[in-house]
Amino acid sequence: MRKMMVGLMIVFVAGMICPPPAPAEFVRVKGLLWDSTMAGDIQASVPGLAGNRLGIKDTLGIKDSIFIPEVEFKGKLLGKNKLIVSYGFGDFTGKKTITQDLNFGGKTYSASDTLNTTFKVTRAAVLYEWLFAPETLTRMFPSITEGEFGLLLGAKYLGIDASVESTVAGTSVSESANLPIPVIGFFTQMGFLNNTAQVEFAIEIFDLNTSKANVNYADFYVEGKAVIYSVPVSLGYKMSNFIVDTGASDTFKTDLNFKGFYIAASVGF
Repeated sequence: MRKMMVGLMIVFVAGMICPPPAPAEFVRVKGLLWDSTMAGDIQASVPGLAGNRLGIKDTLGIKDSIFIPEVEFKGKLLGKNKLIVSYGFGDFTGKKTITQDLNFGGKTYSASDTLNTTFKVTRAAVLYEWLFAPETLTRMFPSITEGEFGLLLGAKYLGIDASVESTVAGTSVSESANLPIPVIGFFTQMGFLNNTAQVEFAIEIFDLNTSKANVNYADFYVEGKAVIYSVPVSLGYKMSNFIVDTGASDTFKTDLNFKGFYIAASVGF
């Protein structure tokens, strides 16, 4: 939480010194710091040797949150509709001495061995924000200065690269799940007090079954914004759940969720 407060102070200072957006705004650039924790488990098997399900916190010792930086570009496309492109990344690390023999990706780790684990997480998206009936919210609720709601259509890329290394033997095993995922979602944004305060909410889901993998994905966020010197500064909370089963002879399964508060600021051009 201390990291979050320091980051929030930095964002507020940046919001006060950034220039206001140009009157004719076509692109908005948003920078975000997500103080994310990771939980869940992973399993990697090879033909003839099933892997153990390894708990992210209990078995691999990944307990600390990290800041995942993200950048988002949102530009107008076909009227009030928008095209959204975003990218983010982060590395989770853990260290844990195990109390029983475990297998991961064909490698057996013995009890009393110490495991060093690294998770490289990559997030990217290309989405189309399609507005419908944009004036409905303002007609229904007069206190809303500006209201938008509609659909999100597009694709997200979630990359998970996991490496488990033995401190005793000095060997390591790496597994990865890197897949583009088509998504569909819903979003809404409401402005109050002449749009100096805003609330935004979105949820995206998809269930994808292919010859290479079965993927279940869900993403959710809610944020509040305050406009400081024409720069929207945000505090929000978001969660992502990522379930993958490669279903091949060399099977890699993940059931991971990421969640935490984030801070953000944006400028328009």
